Amino acid sequence: MSNDIDVLDVNDQKINTNISANGRQIIIEFPEKVISNTKLLVNFNKVQQPVTGPDSVYRFSVKVVGSEVEIPIGLAKFPTF
Repeated sequence: MSNDIDVLDVNDQKINTNISANGRQIIIEFPEKVISNTKLLVNFNKVQQPVTGPDSVYRFSVKVVGSEVEIPIGLAKFPTF
């Protein structure tokens, strides 16, 4: 799984992450501090886009260290083509 996802900063530098899966949920953990207001690019290297049926939708949320509360931060949608 960790080879399937890359997290990059605005300078295209790879950010150190620990990536795991829990069922249909992908967890990206940042073992080192990431400066707030940093724009991150998350590359899903092996996501297959659908050719028929409904669009693929990925929801993104974050957790603050020490908290179990998920905070929604975005959505990625891959339309069928």
